Amino acid sequence: MSINPCIRLAYAAALLVLVALIPVVITSGSSTAHAAPLATSTGEYCADAEEAGFLVLINAHRAGQGVPPLVLSQALGAAAFHYSDDMATNNYIGGATHRRLDGSNSLQNMQSHGYTPTGWYNVAENLAYGTETAVEAFAEWKGSTKGHNETMLNPL
Repeated sequence: MSINPCIRLAYAAALLVLVALIPVVITSGSSTAHAAPLATSTGEYCADAEEAGFLVLINAHRAGQGVPPLVLSQALGAAAFHYSDDMATNNYIGGATHRRLDGSNSLQNMQSHGYTPTGWYNVAENLAYGTETAVEAFAEWKGSTKGHNETMLNPL
């Protein structure tokens, strides 16, 4: 499987945003986009080797459960990077509401980076804090009793 190194992790239909040690709450429905300032433009975003390795790890977990694989998405990767960068820069974690400091939510952040959902959709984020690697975050999410593993195994 060939992985384009300049695209961040995401579901094919953009339902789950994953980034090495990132954003879990599932929301659904529509909302009005709130354009948050972009820390990095979508076109400038580039996934790193750990994120590409995380994609392989999570897809192996999904395959073991009979769930379709995830694919890479430039827009969702940039949105995830923007959110994780914002949390690190401003020393906060989105918590149960998954709101950014500007008040925007997950879907609004994705839309401000160029993602447009179509039809029925559902948005989810897994947040990890205090882990050193994507492998550690994955292990925490897989063992989670608060929905993180269920989010990773969402068949779309």
